[in-house]
Order: sequence, then structure tokens, then C-alpha cells
Amino acid sequence: MTHTIVLVTGANQSLGLEIVKKLAAEQPNHNILLASRDPTKGSEAAIAITGLADTSVSSIQLAVISNASIASAVSEISASFSKLDVLINNADVSHLGNLFLRSEMLAVFNTNTISAACVTEAFIPLLSKSPVPRVIFVSSDLGSVTKTLDRRGRTTTFRGTSPHSTSAPRPR
Repeated sequence: MTHTIVLVTGANQSLGLEIVKKLAAEQPNHNILLASRDPTKGSEAAIAITGLADTSVSSIQLAVISNASIASAVSEISASFSKLDVLINNADVSHLGNLFLRSEMLAVFNTNTISAACVTEAFIPLLSKSPVPRVIFVSSDLGSVTKTLDRRGRTTTFRGTSPHSTSAPRPR
């Protein structure tokens, strides 16, 4: 039986971890690579999930904002599997703390948009070796410029603020 090789970025917590759990529970023919910026947290998450299902779940260190880390992950997957069938770009940040707004927004855009493009580009050679390659981009309303700028009265939050209507000026 041929295993489907799946890489999930940002998978040691939150939605990424839930994606890995769901795949592990329902896809016994998948070899799931749980990518995490922190190798210790990634390893702990992979071990916890492996105990829940018969599917192979292993961790791989991948900091999506680092070209060297991306290249290292590509090399490791290439050496171990020679291909990648599914890339799930899930790694993201919503805010980084006490940075100035411009710095924080640039860092968030770099992680959530530019880094997803860089990770995808780096894995294209391995994806091209799959009979049915798939790339999935995970996002949320907070990551949507369209929804954030929607003037039809929807609400949005940024930096942990309370929701406010995008159709009216924000109180100061």
C-alpha cells in the first residue's frame, strides 16, 4: 500500500493540531508530518497523537519565516519520502504583542502570506512527484483583508480589541 505523505504547517497547536488529529483518526494510509517552529512542542504533539490512532504521525521542525528552516524541511522530506502528496499551509499569527502597528502588520503579513507562498514554492519539486498533488491554504476571517475592510456592518477584531463595526469610525 502506498502512503499519502501529508505536511501540516503550524500543527503543534490549535487548528493545525486538530487537522492532524482528524487525519490520523480517519486516514490510516497517510503518513502525517506535523510541522512546528518549536521541535520540542512538535515532538510532544506528534507523540500524543500517535497514541490515538494507527496512522504514522511524526514531527518535523519548520519555521515558515526562515528560508533555511524551509530548505531543511524540504531536504528532510525528500530524503525520507522522495515526494509530498499534500501540503497544508496552516502556520499563522494574528498579533505579535507590543510592536508598533506597522511593524506588527508587516510581521503578520510576512508570516501569513509571504511565508505560505515561500513554503509552497519550496515544496513544488516534491509535490510534482505525487500522482495527485494538493496544496491547501488555511485562513480565518482575521486573515481576510476583504472581510476586515467590509463596510457592510460586519464586525472584526485586531490586537485583542473588542469587535467594532467596520461601517463606522472606531471610537478613540
